[in-house]
Amino acid sequence: MDREPPARERIAMVARAVLDLLGQGLDQDREGLAFLDSTFGPWDTGSLPGSLAESLGSLLADPESSQAALLLDFLLFPSAQAKAELEPVLAQASLSAAEALELTVVLADMLAENTNPILARFPDGSSLALPANPEAFSRFVARLAPERTPPPELTTALSARLAPDQALSARVSLRHSRLAWTRAETAFVRTVIEGLPERESLPDVLAFVLALLGRAEPGQPPLDLLAQRHRELTAQLGQAQRLDQARTQGSFEVLSSTGLRAPHLHADTLRQELTLLDAACRAVTGRAAQSLDSVTRQDLGQTDDPAGLLELLGGG
Repeated sequence: MDREPPARERIAMVARAVLDLLGQGLDQDREGLAFLDSTFGPWDTGSLPGSLAESLGSLLADPESSQAALLLDFLLFPSAQAKAELEPVLAQASLSAAEALELTVVLADMLAENTNPILARFPDGSSLALPANPEAFSRFVARLAPERTPPPELTTALSARLAPDQALSARVSLRHSRLAWTRAETAFVRTVIEGLPERESLPDVLAFVLALLGRAEPGQPPLDLLAQRHRELTAQLGQAQRLDQARTQGSFEVLSSTGLRAPHLHADTLRQELTLLDAACRAVTGRAAQSLDSVTRQDLGQTDDPAGLLELLGGG
């Protein structure tokens, strides 16, 4: 059996990969340009190449600017493409929290010795050399979540069910979820991955499940959370449908005069979420989401012994 490389080697491997990524330049998309224009501008983002980069460079170079740190953090925010590119090496290294902190130190040393500029590249063809600020690059590493490698059984299950590019994207979603990957969370997500019949819908269902579990109260069982969300969505859908019907039967002025104020409930969006919830429920229980309200539980205690678990279940 192959032994895991020492921590120092794994940290250096990730640091080199991050430095290589930074050396390629960090691409900024047009949505980002719109944010820059609204926050630090206004600039004419359709003007000649170089004007935007020059303006931002002047702002970054101003030591008295209160916006320089915010701008640098924005330009150093890892894109979805950057996260996907680094995911294989992050998974291979599987750093602990302490090792992730050491990674920032190692990367800072590498950046201090690096003679090539780290560039932010804009869609208009211009680029901007970023200052080698150790704190900013430490925050860049933190946003990569190197210490949050998902359980290997989940990544294996994803690889078995999805095309390589989809599996990679899903692995990034697992890393950047809010989950602590308790045994219950891991088992539930694995059941969803393996139990969903339609592979095409797995990325959307998985994203829904991760977001939902991320909002759970500490210790809240996943099935209870599904049932709670099903009741909320069903009630909201009914309210949205009644409001839609009221709108078709009366003018806005009449409805407003009677005190009716429509909340931001969109029936189509609610139906889509209910569809995802139903798919997750069928993957886990084999039944439709409507059956969740009739599910009952009994506390059987705790055991780490499979034979003891069978005994608790009456099969031993």
